Amino acid sequence: GRKQSGIADIVKAMTNHTASAEVQDAGVRALANLVYNNTDNVLRCVRDKGLEAVIAGMEAHPTDIKVQEGGCLFVWSVLASIHNESYITYGLEMTGAPGAGSVDVDLSVAGRLAELGAVPVVMSALKTFGCVTEMEVEGYNVGEQGCAALWFLSVQPGRLRTSIMEAGAVSLAEK
Repeated sequence: GRKQSGIADIVKAMTNHTASAEVQDAGVRALANLVYNNTDNVLRCVRDKGLEAVIAGMEAHPTDIKVQEGGCLFVWSVLASIHNESYITYGLEMTGAPGAGSVDVDLSVAGRLAELGAVPVVMSALKTFGCVTEMEVEGYNVGEQGCAALWFLSVQPGRLRTSIMEAGAVSLAEK
């Protein structure tokens, strides 16, 4: 029904306004909220080209810390399914991190993100903003969200993890 077209509407707005960092930031964060721990919305997001919209938004605004941080947040949010979560911790160290429970990662979504170029885009965000702390007061931490994105992308042994490691992600994350 109509109420389930929200993701498609967000993707359409992002696609129609690629040049606007404000639209990209709002769209990426809305999608991240909708897909977090919601399998139906993850499937809708994949179907409605949300992954493509987020990657395109990050590629279009490589120097916008909000778009980059939101994109990294989206990447791990669309991948992670958290079961038996008892609380969410907040604060500079653990913003939005699951406090307890078990985490599953949708490997087909991880593979699709990789095909779309998520790894170099996230690594670029980390290279540009991973050590920037001035925005933490406002809640923006690319280092944290980017490392989480790479972690969730590389959670299973295999080609994707190997390619992420070969791209230099470990030393980048350590930095």
